[in-house]
Amino acid sequence: MLSTILTDAQKKFDGVVKSLKEEMSVLRVGRASPALVENLSVSAYESQLTIKELATISVPEPNLIVISPWDATVKENIAAAIREANLGFNPMVDGDTIKVPVPRLSEERRKEMVKKVRDLAQEAKVETRRIRQEKIKSVEEMEKESKISEDELFRFKEDLQKLVEQVNEKVDGIKSEKEKELMGL
Repeated sequence: MLSTILTDAQKKFDGVVKSLKEEMSVLRVGRASPALVENLSVSAYESQLTIKELATISVPEPNLIVISPWDATVKENIAAAIREANLGFNPMVDGDTIKVPVPRLSEERRKEMVKKVRDLAQEAKVETRRIRQEKIKSVEEMEKESKISEDELFRFKEDLQKLVEQVNEKVDGIKSEKEKELMGL
């Protein structure tokens, strides 16, 4: 019973780490990559779709992303979504494609990105603590209802804390790796 709760907590913690990695992949480091734009949401066909669902994304040069929509009617929507994402890009519609020059990062922009990295890492840690509290609360209820002993509750809290520490180490590792990447160290 408690192992099931721990397993569920581990799955949620893994989700937090996965989500953090996805959010970090969008933060650019001065070179073009499809990951910078592929998950941006675009209004098309009366719904919200990602760019990768609407187009082919290529990187022919280190500082250029080329987006080729499968349907030319959505190219303006894609360009608008990139502008509205506030990533510092200025997409240009060129025939049936959208060219997105990726400018080099200024020192000021790098520092902004590092701050964003730290904020994302902090949000991940807050979510981890929220999950921990949720699991502890449910197990404390079980102990109050005499379904488990006080010793089992104590062991559960210890095991859960070990999981939380592992997640926090992963989050810190992801954060410092991205900071180094952004600052060019």
